[in-house]
Amino acid sequence: MTQPIQEVPAKTEPVTLIEKRTLKPGHEHDFYAWVQRAVAASERFPGNQGVTILTLGKEQPEDRYVIHRFANEAAEQAWMQSEDRAKLVQEAVAFSTASTQTSSGLAAWFTLPDRLEVSPPRWKLFLAIIPSAYLASLLIILVLDAFLHGWPLFITNGIVTVCLAFLLTYVGLPLTTHLLHAWLYPQQKRIL
Repeated sequence: MTQPIQEVPAKTEPVTLIEKRTLKPGHEHDFYAWVQRAVAASERFPGNQGVTILTLGKEQPEDRYVIHRFANEAAEQAWMQSEDRAKLVQEAVAFSTASTQTSSGLAAWFTLPDRLEVSPPRWKLFLAIIPSAYLASLLIILVLDAFLHGWPLFITNGIVTVCLAFLLTYVGLPLTTHLLHAWLYPQQKRIL
């Protein structure tokens, strides 16, 4: 008797795609023109939550990191399998070589490019998130209280949640990761 094949449900947590591009000498302008087209193309895909471009400066002057954030694995897979991305990857071969990595959940914020296997312990992640979440929620409550006073709880909670997610994603967690780098990664030399 054969067992039915069970489908594994797609991950519903955010997914981060880290694409490292090692540039050929003299092709920096080609990369930046290309990355503008790549960002514009990826923004058209549902579930795209933004793109960040990183350089590590003098440590690795030829390396660039294109970090795509997606709402879930299905959104990331749609981008990875798209014709737009295939064309962009083909274009980039002329001026760079690539490697890609994916990570999901909050740990992606605290994982360095090329070092996905080195993630801080969960208790450090927990402690690192608290100051950002506290300050962001305090700021939101102070600012929005004047405007949302008397509104239904479900609406105000929804607005606060969206603002909190935005502030943590674009300000709090990147800043916390940068400021607490030595504590989160005591075995690593500071590169950010």
